[in-house]
Amino acid sequence: MTSNLQTLLFLRAIVAALGERATPPWWRTTMLTDVGLRICGRVFPRTALQAALKSVTQRTTSLLDDLREFRDELARVAELPYKSNLNDGVLITASPLWKLFRLPKWRKDLQDCWNKLAAGEYDWAHLACSIWPDRVREVCRHDRSIAIAHGLEELCEIISKPAKKKESTKGKTEESVLGDLGNS
Repeated sequence: MTSNLQTLLFLRAIVAALGERATPPWWRTTMLTDVGLRICGRVFPRTALQAALKSVTQRTTSLLDDLREFRDELARVAELPYKSNLNDGVLITASPLWKLFRLPKWRKDLQDCWNKLAAGEYDWAHLACSIWPDRVREVCRHDRSIAIAHGLEELCEIISKPAKKKESTKGKTEESVLGDLGNS
């Protein structure tokens, strides 16, 4: 058991050192370089190597957690019936990916957009129709403009009013037009 533990610790140390020295480095620490070990030796004179390994292990664990979170979020978006449409605009098209954005302003705007999209405020968007087709079809029954946007006019139950005929001036002669102007 002790030899297995020693082998495991030795392999961890090798992976940690390689991770720091790779080009580009796998993570951003320099605890196992000559400079890093000298600094650890001053701060932790008796346990410099142990402190350096613990620091690198914490960083690699953090990186691994970030990668797992990234994988899970991509899997969540991949499960959506996500069909992007550039006519929806950048915010709506990118809103399902809001958790992946690091810039606070973009992340907030995309999260707000995603919440509004999920609440039904943007049912005119093609993305809403691809993710929540039943809800959008129901809205199309009562809103002609959304039905037209999605090409579902046949679902609309609203009867359109006939267009009013405007009296055109093409049929009038010049005299009647001039006469009309003189009476005004």
